[in-house]
Amino acid sequence: MSEYVAPVREMRFVLDEIAGIEALTELPGFEELSLDLVDAILGEAGRFSANELAPINHSGDISGNRLENGVVYTPNGFKEAYAKFVEAGWGGVAFDSTYGGQGLPRAVSTAVNEMVAAGGLIILGIGFVLLELLRIRVANYLPALVIAPLLVVFASRLP
Repeated sequence: MSEYVAPVREMRFVLDEIAGIEALTELPGFEELSLDLVDAILGEAGRFSANELAPINHSGDISGNRLENGVVYTPNGFKEAYAKFVEAGWGGVAFDSTYGGQGLPRAVSTAVNEMVAAGGLIILGIGFVLLELLRIRVANYLPALVIAPLLVVFASRLP
């Protein structure tokens, strides 16, 4: 098994020379963005992916998930790694800070997601599954809210 080393220098080159990350600092909403912040985020995402995700990735491939009595169990270390992923805010890099995200450009989150996927794709996959479940929930309830009958039910239960 090989050790994962995040290509931070190469990613920074792409962000600088191709994506023009410096120009993004002039756009509304990204005034607080600095190149030092981008460097710090890329460095930490690389360390997290290399130190927390990559070491458990191979064992996860070998043992896989298992279903026992209706409960899904992940391989050793995955639950803890996902908790660290969430705590560090890696899943919300590009999301609005109003909703708990970091409000950074999608270009930065793409680089972070690439490192997380390389270190342990399943961790990123869990987030995508949760987003899909949210999308399904919205698709089921939003039409009812728009046409109003469900609003009557909600309103009738207010104190």
